[in-house]
Amino acid sequence: MTCKPPRAIAALWLSVALLLPVLSSCYSYDEELPAESVGSGAVGTDGYINLTISVSNGTAYTRALPLGGENGDGREAGLERENSVSGITLILYKGALTSSESKVDFVAYYPTTLTSRDDPGTPYADKADEASYTTGNQRLDRGSIDFSATYHAIVIANRDMSATFPKGTPISSVRDHQFSYSQLFDGSATSPSTCGNFLMTSENDAVIDFSSITPTRIGDNADLYSISDAIRIERLAARIDFCTANATWDATRSGYAYTVGGSTGDLFVVTKVTPFNIYNETEYLLKRLQDTWTGTTITTTYLTDETTDSYVVDPKTSQKDNVLTIPQYLCPLASLSTLHSYEQTMGTIAPEAKFTDADGNLSIIVGYPMENTLMPTSHLKKYATGLAITGHYYSKSGSTYTDQGERIYYGYLRHQGESTTATYKAWKQDQLADDAIGSDGTPMNFGIVRNNIYRVSIEGINSESNMTIKIKVKKWDKFTHSMIYM
Repeated sequence: MTCKPPRAIAALWLSVALLLPVLSSCYSYDEELPAESVGSGAVGTDGYINLTISVSNGTAYTRALPLGGENGDGREAGLERENSVSGITLILYKGALTSSESKVDFVAYYPTTLTSRDDPGTPYADKADEASYTTGNQRLDRGSIDFSATYHAIVIANRDMSATFPKGTPISSVRDHQFSYSQLFDGSATSPSTCGNFLMTSENDAVIDFSSITPTRIGDNADLYSISDAIRIERLAARIDFCTANATWDATRSGYAYTVGGSTGDLFVVTKVTPFNIYNETEYLLKRLQDTWTGTTITTTYLTDETTDSYVVDPKTSQKDNVLTIPQYLCPLASLSTLHSYEQTMGTIAPEAKFTDADGNLSIIVGYPMENTLMPTSHLKKYATGLAITGHYYSKSGSTYTDQGERIYYGYLRHQGESTTATYKAWKQDQLADDAIGSDGTPMNFGIVRNNIYRVSIEGINSESNMTIKIKVKKWDKFTHSMIYM
């Protein structure tokens, strides 16, 4: 006997079966409804932004004698490997850089592609940008930026720091972040021609007021925010050049020959140039300045311009006044064996380290130091970064030259408060630099500051064998990224 459901129940089952596809369709439709469209400029709008990024803040208004943070002796466009930018990390935050309440509101890394580049050594007369890049169009995640708000922006070039500083990170962690010397570029510090992929970060405080920008509608429900003011970035490394002005290449002796002053006819032939006291501890991600010097207390400001009473400090600046606290150096002057491991031999300089500079002279890159500055109270110049010039002295008698042996001239490089010329002292190999004490008392009279070129040329050697050196401080000048779309 087969059991059959009553006709009423069977009809109900049939109705339910017929309705199931309709109910399923309604459910799916409700789940897939697009988010409500919002108007231009409101939070949640799909959008793009474009930024202009400039490396360094080189200016046409420079002085021949830098004092107290003036821009120096003109501009130099960097070599291709020095100004290449593969991408940027953009950090946006609200509030003050010094506030304990400020946090990262937005962070992203975007790759860049080259659009144009200036020639190396280009002087100020050429107003072209050093190099330009673009990321192409990069859509922002919905709601990631409040287009009615004002943000401060930090840019870090050639490093993806988005995982290091995710959204919500206290901005103090960004401000206080430090890099070691080995992180400032890729390549070997002893072979400057191999160095590239330079780390660059914000030079000044950049403010973006999105509410003051009229967006352009592109595509479907997407606004483009064009930010015309450049965000300037600078290399954390500095550069030391040896300029061969006033010299003649001597192929026989494999060096640059200089005539010794007076009527002797003697020669000094430079065979090696070596940076020393290359600081090897840490450098701040963002530039810090001491506004006024009062005792040994450092009260810093950030991302501002150097002036006659505003000086760059590094993480160890205050310790360099203590004779018992000696910073770590890659090549200390006091150690000849270590010093010579960093020497650049004139006869074997790689072609990538030679170039014609903006003054029309052959210059040779001998090193990329990191920031290394001194307190005005420091009486120990031996903490400063410097340059050793090694060569052979040849005395002339008739038509014959006699090699009098190797001599090393050394001196400390200067930034603020510098003189145009300085005297380097002769130093025999069996001596140590025991006279590196004494200072003019000017803050940073001896110091290396990021994104500057320290160019040394020999002006002459007198009959008493004293060497006169000219030190120029040049800006690695800016390049501007054309539209960066994100």
